[in-house]
Amino acid sequence: MYKKIFSPAVLITIGTLSLAAAFNMSFHIPSREVMAQNPEQSKNSSNSNTFLTYENPIFGIKILYPANWDKQENTSSSNDNSTLIDLVAFSPPFKNNSDIVGKLIVQVDNISDIKPITLERYANDTVGDLRQDFKVSESNATLAGSPAYKVEYTGLEANVDLKAMMVMALRGDRAYIISYTAEPEKYSYYLPTVQKMIDSFEILK
Repeated sequence: MYKKIFSPAVLITIGTLSLAAAFNMSFHIPSREVMAQNPEQSKNSSNSNTFLTYENPIFGIKILYPANWDKQENTSSSNDNSTLIDLVAFSPPFKNNSDIVGKLIVQVDNISDIKPITLERYANDTVGDLRQDFKVSESNATLAGSPAYKVEYTGLEANVDLKAMMVMALRGDRAYIISYTAEPEKYSYYLPTVQKMIDSFEILK
């Protein structure tokens, strides 16, 4: 037997549309970032054409994100009882306080204690749990040039209708997970930007 990467409850909590204060307390907006060249284009659009680069040298990952999206980086110390770390979350700008928008989260999991393990087996528990509460579809994908497992699911969480996508890949002793969650009517609107972010994801080491 092997551990679950995380339960659907955890995934939805950290990717929830409510943007709970408990989640925001463990993140801050860091001052260190590498800006894209010539960022003169308008930042007023929810899907900005100007992208910045987020890079985490500790975990060796890099990803592009829209200049007008909020970036929240996890700076809390890792829990010895959990190998899954939330690195960074990105969310579109709010038009007003009542807006409910999506969120993209990048996570890294240390899998050294469960190797050897296949990608399909790694994802199996999460997919199985999701199927208990959500309508799920699965497909093969790629992430940072590595084979990846893509899961899309829809359903109700805390009486909120949502649609979500999760892409997982294994490399070395780590699993890399990118999750995107939004209200169904906003999911497709942000999807082209989210896909560009996912396609830009790099594993540097």
